[in-house]
Amino acid sequence: MFANWIFFTGADGAGKSTLARFAVEEYQRRGQRAVLVWSRFNNYFSKPLLGLARLTGHGYYETHDNVQFGYHDFECAPLYKYPFVLAQAVDANLATAFGWRKMQGLADLLVFERSPWDTLADVILDTGCAALAHNVFGRWMTAQVRSRGKVFCVSRSQPAILSTRPAMRHDRKLARKIEIYERLARTFGWSTLNNDRPLEAVKEELRGML
Repeated sequence: MFANWIFFTGADGAGKSTLARFAVEEYQRRGQRAVLVWSRFNNYFSKPLLGLARLTGHGYYETHDNVQFGYHDFECAPLYKYPFVLAQAVDANLATAFGWRKMQGLADLLVFERSPWDTLADVILDTGCAALAHNVFGRWMTAQVRSRGKVFCVSRSQPAILSTRPAMRHDRKLARKIEIYERLARTFGWSTLNNDRPLEAVKEELRGML
């Protein structure tokens, strides 16, 4: 098992990828073997369900300004909602376990810019099941990462996100995503990085927290 894991979470455009890469570089500068890990959209058991959702109109894509946005509207569709929760829990555990085997012996530290924590946020968004933050299915979904590393929630306001990624104004669920991450950060006591500030100030704060 790895000695150290670091997780960066946050809404799309919040800046978690930038800060995760910075963390890897900082740890490498300190002489540690740090590796960046990205784990999202690992749809193994979920894939048939998502294909069916496309056929029935519960899953669809929209393209704006050459950017594609995907939506799963399962909130009022119990025949999709509950199987999707179960399938994503299985998929998240499979993806993380596979990542362990692949990375075993290659690093002293794993830095996740996407992880089962983000899967949890995505599934809450898609299904409206806020209780997943506390119930057995949410615990199962994040079983391999709970209590096994420090979590940083990168917080950025919607206007700040749109200032650097203007196409995100077409994401109809952006405000909801930000809200979900903020609630999860409070629920689990994650360290929050306010990324509305100049990037160098955020990096300096992060450097002191690593």
